[in-house]
Amino acid sequence: MENEILIKDYNSNWAKEFEEKKGKSKEILNDNIISIEHIGSTSIMGLEAKPIIDIAIGVMDLETVMKMSISYIGGEIAVRRCAAKPL
Repeated sequence: MENEILIKDYNSNWAKEFEEKKGKSKEILNDNIISIEHIGSTSIMGLEAKPIIDIAIGVMDLETVMKMSISYIGGEIAVRRCAAKPL
């Protein structure tokens, strides 16, 4: 089946993979970062999940970040804009 969803037992390497991607993101985004969080089912210890690491990154200036070459962080990047009060 082409659209089959694969669910795996919890893997402690998911947390390690997140930390690696977080480190790469910090190197690339520097002072633009507000926070980087591991979200989704792989962030919950002991939970079965699709083996996809979901990461939310809050940034100061989305337009600046979008101009950067961030493709080597790995995986797909989905941009969602949110309104927020200036810090």
